[in-house]
Amino acid sequence: MNDALLRVTGLSVHYPIVRGVLFQRTVGSTVGIEDVSFTVSRREIVGVVGESGSGKSTLLRTLLLIERPSGGTVEYEGRSLFHATPSEQNEYRRRAQVVFQNPRSSLDPALRTERSVTEPLAVRGDVPVRSAQGAVTRALAEVGMETTTGDRFPDQMSGGQQQRIAIARATVSAPQILYADECVSALDVSVQARVINLLLDLRDRLGFAMVFVTHDLGVVRALCDTVLVLQRGRVVEYRPAADFFSAPTHAYSRELVDAARATELEPHR
Repeated sequence: MNDALLRVTGLSVHYPIVRGVLFQRTVGSTVGIEDVSFTVSRREIVGVVGESGSGKSTLLRTLLLIERPSGGTVEYEGRSLFHATPSEQNEYRRRAQVVFQNPRSSLDPALRTERSVTEPLAVRGDVPVRSAQGAVTRALAEVGMETTTGDRFPDQMSGGQQQRIAIARATVSAPQILYADECVSALDVSVQARVINLLLDLRDRLGFAMVFVTHDLGVVRALCDTVLVLQRGRVVEYRPAADFFSAPTHAYSRELVDAARATELEPHR
């Protein structure tokens, strides 16, 4: 996979340490991430793993243009995101979608499913809400939900169904890259497996790449092509998934792999 869609080079995010009340001054900084480099090819799924505080969330927020980096670059289709024009950044946001950990918090409980799924199209001006029925029907069918689901509210569905709706909302605008933030960790194991299979199927049919952030190597083993391991904000291992799981090279990676041996999820083929 050498057709790079996203290229991250030397990416660093430092948070200032500020002292004082009336007269504040910066006395130092803490590291969110430091010198992170990797690429995401078209259709590739990169798993970003590490324990809490390893920098996974900081990396994701930076890739979503929420955080401003202290150093390094992020290039999307060869163009620097942080030196892009507002219109270029908006185009990136249109092509990069995100699925969050908890669908209950990411879906508006006051909106029916149809409105939730069409909202990204309406916000971006791609398709007027009133003319988006065809897009809703396709998006729901792609995640294995019946069209009648469009009339239901989130609290009328199970956690697995809610996450499918969240995925439909993320994929309805035909993204080129999908960011997933612990998007199966709130689900039980059997539902996790179905959502993982759904993501793989959608990737194959719709052609998007993924950056999948998680602490669960069992999920990474089932889903990802490549593994990026973060520890204290730094990359300690970055390898194809098959090589990583058969012979991790870093001591921290070996600890993570040993802890994931008991998983029941089947490896991604």
